Amino acid sequence: MLNCMFVMRRLLILILTLTASLVPALRVTAQTGDSPGVIITAPTPGAPLKGLVTIEGSTAVEGFRAWEITFAYADDTTGTWFLLAEGDEPLTQGELAQWDTTTITDGNYNLRLTVFLTEGRRKHFVVENLRVRNYTPVETVTPTPTLTSTPYTVTPQPSLTPT
Repeated sequence: MLNCMFVMRRLLILILTLTASLVPALRVTAQTGDSPGVIITAPTPGAPLKGLVTIEGSTAVEGFRAWEITFAYADDTTGTWFLLAEGDEPLTQGELAQWDTTTITDGNYNLRLTVFLTEGRRKHFVVENLRVRNYTPVETVTPTPTLTSTPYTVTPQPSLTPT
């Protein structure tokens, strides 16, 4: 009986593994730096954002079907993304959406562009650590002063001699 349960469990794992590998919607292609077409050009990583922000980029790649822009908390571990905009027309370097950052709390966020391709494939581009600062001051980097020594030379003065 115990051996039969073990065999059935192994069979179930095998079936689930095969099913997952055959379902095209589960395949995701990550964006690489040299893969053209799917990119967010603005805003840039680490940028402070306030108010209405224009999101610019490109979605025009072979096999294009649709695109969406989502955002998530930068330190989120649940994998929860919130939809900002979507479209079904490819775009080459232009405005993808306007993001009203006043509707979310100040904090650090990631922005993701997903392009849906034929055969259920996807390409992603993520801009990390965007700093939304509508209600708190934007941090600035204050350079640390560097102490440098200035050489000082003592020049002898002529002495006075009584005459």
